[in-house]
Amino acid sequence: MSPPTLAAAAVPQFAGVIDFARPADREALGRDFKASMRRLAAGVCVITTVEEGRLLGCTATAVTSVSADPPTLLVCLNQSSKTHAAVIRAGFFGVSVLSGSDEQIARDFAGMNAVPDRFWDDGWTTLHSGAPVLSNRAAAFDCRVSTSTSVASHTVIFGEVVASRQQAGSLLVYAGARFIQVPAQ
Repeated sequence: MSPPTLAAAAVPQFAGVIDFARPADREALGRDFKASMRRLAAGVCVITTVEEGRLLGCTATAVTSVSADPPTLLVCLNQSSKTHAAVIRAGFFGVSVLSGSDEQIARDFAGMNAVPDRFWDDGWTTLHSGAPVLSNRAAAFDCRVSTSTSVASHTVIFGEVVASRQQAGSLLVYAGARFIQVPAQ
């Protein structure tokens, strides 16, 4: 049996080709890309590490599972972030998957709120490497950097999970340029 084919009328027709050399085309594509990505719901995490006794962290939604054996995940961090540089140098990081009630923490670590200390919450702990993770949240992963690769403005950092834990409860998701609490099942 042959695979189904699209009727000619179903194939979109493009008015023109995007010329990436033209700044106006690149800017328009960039705006469209960002608007389209806002339609992609994602769990909200805080990525953390410690370097020379200094705690660093940032909010991230680009976190995903890569492999169960060995347990590996990836995070994408902006290369201009202080956390990015510290994670690469330290060689380890923590991932705290935020619970539904953690919007303020997400905003603080995203730099949306002017707070003197992003680590104000008293729920910080460590699992194995020394990277801080939030206790009593949806999940926490302690990771050793296994490899990384630079892509445009970000670095994709692969972390071999050396410890993890989870608990039941609501989740914090980012979609449509806003934070949304997803109730527990």
